[in-house]
Amino acid sequence: MNSLVIDIQSDALNESASVSQLLRKAKALTVKLNVVELDAWITRELGGYSPNDDVPKYRYITGSPKMYNPYHGWQPIHIKDDWLADLLSHQEVRQSVPQLESLAHQGELMHMPYTNKIKMVTTQAE
Repeated sequence: MNSLVIDIQSDALNESASVSQLLRKAKALTVKLNVVELDAWITRELGGYSPNDDVPKYRYITGSPKMYNPYHGWQPIHIKDDWLADLLSHQEVRQSVPQLESLAHQGELMHMPYTNKIKMVTTQAE
């Protein structure tokens, strides 16, 4: 067990170690030590958060709503209603850490489509 703890500490200080790698080692440690609550959190981080899971505050992001114009690329959407602007600017990130790492390594602009729940609310607001 000591070597697993040392491995985790070493990887945490290693800039080239992935977060997924750290989480997998930490999961092995939580199973060994029977730390159920921490194991459940790591499982959600590695597998993604289901629609029924509460998403931790650090997994909420803020962005700018945009639409794609085939002639001018991504264009900002200007919204006068503060409530609607706030709704469209905040999103939960439910993807797994490995998925997020994969997206980050692609080096492209990351975008997130709106959830069906947000689409329903905005359609009802019209």
